[in-house]
Amino acid sequence: MQCASTSSCTLDKSVFDAAVADPGKLERQASISPARGGYKLTRVAPGSTVASLGFRAGDLIVSVNGARLDDDMAALGLYMGLESTRSYNVTYERNGARASKSIALR
Repeated sequence: MQCASTSSCTLDKSVFDAAVADPGKLERQASISPARGGYKLTRVAPGSTVASLGFRAGDLIVSVNGARLDDDMAALGLYMGLESTRSYNVTYERNGARASKSIALR
């Protein structure tokens, strides 16, 4: 994985696919819970891929590729398209400020 800046990272697709294929592995990296407006990262393991991407405990993930995560149907559509998507634009809130991170799979 390489991050050119705090808002742009590239991740090996094999790492991403392994995390999606094994929900237990992903749960060891980070815990999330539904929250008003999206999903809150309640725990991010130090040294995990999630941490290396720059996400922290307390971040509220608001949308991915424009799909609002407070909309169950949009979130389901996003999940269904994980296998074919090669880039993600993640909008999140940290300490009340909104930011975006672009993650490309290679």
